[in-house]
Amino acid sequence: MRITTRTILLNVAFGLAMFAGRTSACSLPEGPARAVVSVIDGDTLILDDHSKLRLIGALRPAPPTASTTEADWPPAANAKTALERFTAGQSLLLEQDQRKTDRYGQQLAQAFLVTETGSVWLQGRLVEEGFARAYSFPDNRGCAAELMALEAGARAAKRGLWANAAYALRNADLTRELLRYVGSYQLVEGTVASAVASKGKVYLDFGADWKVDFTAALDPAARKQFEAAGLDPMSLKGQRLRIRGWIESVAGPQIRVTHPEQIEIIADDGAAAVISSPAKGEATADADPNQ
Repeated sequence: MRITTRTILLNVAFGLAMFAGRTSACSLPEGPARAVVSVIDGDTLILDDHSKLRLIGALRPAPPTASTTEADWPPAANAKTALERFTAGQSLLLEQDQRKTDRYGQQLAQAFLVTETGSVWLQGRLVEEGFARAYSFPDNRGCAAELMALEAGARAAKRGLWANAAYALRNADLTRELLRYVGSYQLVEGTVASAVASKGKVYLDFGADWKVDFTAALDPAARKQFEAAGLDPMSLKGQRLRIRGWIESVAGPQIRVTHPEQIEIIADDGAAAVISSPAKGEATADADPNQ
């Protein structure tokens, strides 16, 4: 296990199995310590070095329509208020994955609130309390499994945004409804009707007609990551899955899968297992419009 300043702080602060004594995929290289100056929104901060920090892995709830501002959308406003409450006058210890900045020059990091008695994982708190959803990218997925586990608890308890129908789990069979959410981040559940390989890509189709039904599309790089995780995506036919990502309209609603952590396999008893691999993927262009 890699012993770091943050590991020691976490163990002192919590003493919980979730954080203590672990060899975690969420143990990332330590970055700088910074002070929080102000909060821009539910997942973006201004730091004392004048940089902006985007809390990668915790996606704030965006308004469902372009005509609604975040200030007028209660889940978004609540997320900002919570982040202000958590970080007021606080210092942060940053940990960074492969990609350290986005296309706008904002820092991308996991952030830990440093206190006199220990440390609190900021993204984990936001997700656990229902102020954000878990998300990840090929080059920023080191904490995905932990965040998705925290999200599952918040979703089951209907905490925060999970009490709002705008963030409900979507049914893969309701194709027309899914098309209403093009351009938004959604969690979609359904059973894979067929798995088709074509030119290195894999298409997981959730209906009888791929031209109109929901599809999860894996590019060749993503397929390699699945294989590195010990899973052939072609074997997912007949499995019930939960897919997370941005909805596109490509011969029906589609989510582009760029890395394994976008998919959970749902067992008969409802338990979900995250597909994960220690191998890090390469960045995929435009996987997120903000990266």
